[in-house]
Amino acid sequence: KKQRVVGRPEGGYLTRGETYLKLTNVFSSPMKGYSWNKAYKTAIIKKYHLKFDKDISLLEDQIFNVKYISIAKGVYYTQKPYYHYWQRKGSIIHQPNIKKIVDNFRGNYRVWHKIISTIMKDREEEKMRKKLERQQALRDSE
Repeated sequence: KKQRVVGRPEGGYLTRGETYLKLTNVFSSPMKGYSWNKAYKTAIIKKYHLKFDKDISLLEDQIFNVKYISIAKGVYYTQKPYYHYWQRKGSIIHQPNIKKIVDNFRGNYRVWHKIISTIMKDREEEKMRKKLERQQALRDSE
């Protein structure tokens, strides 16, 4: 039986905003903020000295992804499984720990701070671009 795809097709290029939504929607997005289900351009990581935050033990991969997306010109998305990740019941990530609660708050703050600052920067750049275009149009009409 063939499956019917509703919404975005199985793959394609995403805008920065679409990528942020897929990355942070923990309830319905298959992408989420993990690093194990993504491929990165090493040249971007090296050029911008991107690293995982060492002072946090939770959400460090999502923070890294938001930093990467804020720099990358484009993101390609696919739902095809190229990697299979196994969750183990006894995994340390599933153990209760007060530090995880604190790191969760800190991590979410860093993620949203970077997203908001990038969106604001993008808007300012767009305003400047439009202003320059208007000025050029005025000069051309003289």
